[in-house]
This record gives sequence, C-alpha cells and structure tokens, in this order.
Amino acid sequence: MASSYFNRTNNEQRVERPRHDRLRSEGCERSTIQPTSVKMLEFRTQGYNGYAVKYSPFFDSRLAVSASMNFGLVGNGRLYILNLTPNGIVAEQTYVTQRVSALLWDRN
Repeated sequence: MASSYFNRTNNEQRVERPRHDRLRSEGCERSTIQPTSVKMLEFRTQGYNGYAVKYSPFFDSRLAVSASMNFGLVGNGRLYILNLTPNGIVAEQTYVTQRVSALLWDRN
C-alpha cells in the first residue's frame, strides 16, 4: 500500500511550510484587497428563467444567454445575444424558440 499524506514512511522527509510570522519578519506583508464601488451589470429576462451564459470566443464584449419559461418544463424559450457596452448590457438579437437549456458558440 502506498503511503499517503497522513501515513508517511520513515524514509520520507517532512516539508516545512513558511509561517506568517516568518514572512512578516522578512519584510513580506499580507496583501489586502481594498473594496471599490463597482456597479454590477444586470440584464432582466422578463417571464423567462435564465439557464446558461457563455462568453463569445470570437468577440470579447459579446455573450449569449439561454432562458426558458416555467423553469423549462413547458412553454417557449429565448436566446439572447448581448453586448457589453460602457453604458451597460444591450440586447443585440433575441430569438424565440422552444425550450432552451444549453448553448454554445459556432463560427457560422
């Protein structure tokens, strides 16, 4: 049986991990992330529940969102092609389809 992390053999050496007090004494400080006021972007799909979001591998500011009515059990679905702009999210195209639960991008 191979030795695991908790069951070492005598031939294995223990690796010493750096401690925080040792890092501080050498001049390394802990990095702190300062909170900033960033506005969260949102896009409402009225009457439809969102299922999947995929960023476009071809355009850096475009994404696709699939949504369906009634949690995908019955009813129609929609595919939204959205564009991220400095003013927020703008719907470029909307396709009404049958239930949509997954999506992917294609070059064609």
